[in-house]
Parts: sequence; C-alpha cells; structure tokens
Amino acid sequence: MIRVGVLGLFCIGSVLTTGLPCVAQYSDNPLRGSRWMSLSSGMNTSDNWAWQAMLTYSKRGEGSLVQARVGYTQELWLTEIDSCPEHRNKLVELGVLWGDGWGGKSWYVTGSVGFGFNVRRFCSRDGYENEVLTGLTLGVPFQVEAGLRLGKRSGLSLIGVGNWNFREPYAGAHLAYIRRLSK
Repeated sequence: MIRVGVLGLFCIGSVLTTGLPCVAQYSDNPLRGSRWMSLSSGMNTSDNWAWQAMLTYSKRGEGSLVQARVGYTQELWLTEIDSCPEHRNKLVELGVLWGDGWGGKSWYVTGSVGFGFNVRRFCSRDGYENEVLTGLTLGVPFQVEAGLRLGKRSGLSLIGVGNWNFREPYAGAHLAYIRRLSK
C-alpha cells in the first residue's frame, strides 16, 4: 500500500513537471581567457624560516587553470642548530601546476597543485670540514591565491605556497603584485 502511494506520487509529480519549462543554463567561469603574472615575496618554513621570492604565470583556459612558477628561497637567519654556521641554505624551484579558480568583477580565488624540480644548495659537516652540496629533487608544489583587482591591469593578492619534497618541504605565505595580461 505504501509502495503504491510513493509510486503514485512519483507519477503525478512527473506528469505535472513535464508541463513546466525546464531551465538549466551553463554559467561560464569568469576567469576563462584570463592571463596574469604575479611577482610575490614572503616567508616560508624552510630551514627554520626563510624568505622567498616567486614569479608565477597563470592562464585560465577553457577547462582549467595552468600555472608556471619560478621561486628562490634563502635561509633567513643562521641558528645554533645549523651544521655550518657560515653558509645560508638556498633553494631554486621550477614548477608547473594545474587547478581551477573562480572570480567576480574585482576579485578572484584559485587553487592548484603540480609537479616541479628543486635545486638545493646546503652545507653538510663531513668529518672536520664543511662541504657545500647541491642536490636536485622532485617536488609537488601547491598554491592558493586570493586577489583583488585595483585597476584594469593591476591587482594585489595573498598567496599560500608550498612544496612537498624529500629534501626540505615547506609551506609559506606571500604578498603579490598582479599584472593582468588579458581580460
């Protein structure tokens, strides 16, 4: 008896709703076709805190966001736990990231993760001598960005950055100047 009631309601609902217009409009992403460069600087957790500068190119195409970034990180201050107190550790990274974002008339938010290479110069104590080594490792960079447009071609954003790798993973935050290249 209950099944007939539910089935009956389903049938009546189907008949009634077929006469109503069905409207389903695809809403295009407002960032589609946008390209921008960001020059940012900030701090991260690498080597007991480090400063970092980064240049990122971003393009939101038909289906996703693609970003390419180059970053430089240097140990901010030397501490007593460093194995070589006279050498600051450095990291250069190159990465390609994929993700997506959304925006309005004067704001946008993006998130991406990708693949990258890290070149790290660090000091290691080997017996009685300090040895400066260079190591290449793969990394998984990620980036979350929230920005505001200040004019037709410029803006500011806060960027959360990170890189998971086997030598020195980090997470950090940047303040960026944005230069819009299109849209």
